[in-house]
Order: sequence, then structure tokens, then C-alpha cells
Amino acid sequence: MHSANRQSQLHVASTILHYWFSIRARQAKELSGGRILIEPVWKAVGEDKADWDQAVARGVMTGDFDMALVPARAWDTEGVTSFTALTPRFS
Repeated sequence: MHSANRQSQLHVASTILHYWFSIRARQAKELSGGRILIEPVWKAVGEDKADWDQAVARGVMTGDFDMALVPARAWDTEGVTSFTALTPRFS
């Protein structure tokens, strides 16, 4: 039951995130007079990849993606330390 509840929570969160981004993409297009076009790509590095966040960050660094939404922790492993203060260590 716990696993099913977790999957349900992830599905709800994913649905909300998709909805939020579709609104923001539409707003960017409208407010820029069509000069800015944001096309979200979900699961851009594949399904169930353990290090998906680092893989997406690498994609931004290599120019495969113009921008990305990834956790701040992903950048630290890629040598970007600017976000270190946003990732508190709980040890």
C-alpha cells in the first residue's frame, strides 16, 4: 500500500508540474509577442535514469538544452558550485 500511495503522490505532483509549465510557456509566448517559445521536454534523458538530474545538467552545459529545471544538487556534481548554499548538508 505504501508504494501505491507514493506512486499516486508522484503522479499528482507530475500532473501539477506539467500544468504549471504549460501555463508559463504560454505566458512567455504571449508576453513576448511570440519571440520567446518554450517547449518543455519531459524525461529528456530517458525513463528511470538514476542520475537524471546530473544528465540534464550536463545537457545544459553541452548545449543540448537551452535551459532546465533540475535540483540545485545536480550542479555541484558537475563542478558548478554557485548553488552550494542552496543544498544544505544534513549529517
